[in-house]
Amino acid sequence: MARLLPTPRNLPAAGNPDTLPAHSLHPPLCSLGEEIIPLPTLGPVRVRNRSFKIIYFLSGNVSLLLNRRESLEIKEGDVLVLRDADYEIHRSRRCPASRVHLLEIVFDRRFLDDRLAAGAHGLLRELVELSFPGTALLKSASNSSITSLVFELRNTREQLGQSGRTGWLKLHSLVVILIYELAAVATNSMKQEEKIIHDVHHFLLENLSRKALSLDQIAWQFNLSGDHLNRIYRSHTGKTVFQELREIRMNKARSLLLQVEHSLAKIASTAGYTSVSSFCHAFREAVGCSPSDYRSRYNARALLVETSFSDVG
Repeated sequence: MARLLPTPRNLPAAGNPDTLPAHSLHPPLCSLGEEIIPLPTLGPVRVRNRSFKIIYFLSGNVSLLLNRRESLEIKEGDVLVLRDADYEIHRSRRCPASRVHLLEIVFDRRFLDDRLAAGAHGLLRELVELSFPGTALLKSASNSSITSLVFELRNTREQLGQSGRTGWLKLHSLVVILIYELAAVATNSMKQEEKIIHDVHHFLLENLSRKALSLDQIAWQFNLSGDHLNRIYRSHTGKTVFQELREIRMNKARSLLLQVEHSLAKIASTAGYTSVSSFCHAFREAVGCSPSDYRSRYNARALLVETSFSDVG
């Protein structure tokens, strides 16, 4: 299990008394167990994670903060797949719980090292690399296959003392099957997210002139929270939604600046800025010169090209 760090208020960290130790498991598994974590009223429970980890949330809705910047709302039945990501567990504002019960499967840190992975482990590593390039939150509560696998996994783990070697083999097989099932859910989720990216981009193009456009307003159009939409957008494009919107607005402004009949006030309004000064400031930051200089520069180039063609004629 990952080491739980003390919170700023020196609150006690949760223990993991119900975890199978590494020496009892075969590669690439490092530990597997259930844990009940009390959630303090003030302050989070912080976890440092330096491995590939799967967390199934058995009970308790919580808020999770990844690497101190990305917020996720977790519900019972959700699965979190983590790769080298620290996180903080907070009480959920919407449905606060005093504790969270989870099942954790932690893999050896060398599992994703392609120099060490070979054979069946190598195939499993390739599947993980393709399906989980980063942290993934999978809403699997309605997926009966995953629910059944988790149920079987818990039962098998509890009966290990009675089943001997057969139980260990079954445990490892169930973990592998679980990864394949989660990969299928992730692939389906990826396709849905790609459609969201396309639809959001179209929405931004259609609404770039709206001046009071907030992230929550954009996310509401797609029944998502602002944080969730930003996470999806960044994972697919490497940009936040507002970075994308800023680029769309700048591209529009550049096109309009080449048309001399448009005033700066008209261009600023069309590009979604509340004033000429805010537009000029944003334009200079994005392009490196003022809108007026940009217009003069390209008009001069256009005149030069026109003159050159006239000379040829």
